[in-house]
Amino acid sequence: MASIAKALRLPPETVFRKAGLLPASPDQNELLDQLSHVAADLSDEDKQELIEIARLKLDRKNKRG
Repeated sequence: MASIAKALRLPPETVFRKAGLLPASPDQNELLDQLSHVAADLSDEDKQELIEIARLKLDRKNKRG
């Protein structure tokens, strides 16, 4: 299963949950799992850039109303 997750570029937890091998968590958020998984492999500088991009997108959304 870990190889499948790696090939799909998904967190292993996501693949295990989809396969029914891990229980679904009520506060589970697949998007946050994916972001966390991607960020884990980034440098501190790239992590900060990712946060800034997310904040820019949120600001743009809020300005559009």
